[in-house]
Amino acid sequence: MFKKIKYFTVSLFCVSVIFYGFIKISNELPDFIKDRSNIKITYNKNPFDLKFDIGNYIIYINKEVFYNIKNKITN
Repeated sequence: MFKKIKYFTVSLFCVSVIFYGFIKISNELPDFIKDRSNIKITYNKNPFDLKFDIGNYIIYINKEVFYNIKNKITN
């Protein structure tokens, strides 16, 4: 049992490092490269703001996302 938890923890850590690296590199690309790309990622740490622009769809994740989810659940 302990071995499974250890493998899961290591796997989760590796995936999160790869995901963070992907976001960090995509965010630091120059605008002329982002304009020609299908996927555009904008990331700011303070205030937290993460935006995925995928063709026709834009996904925002910011500090207000938890507030909006809480309001939708309670209403």
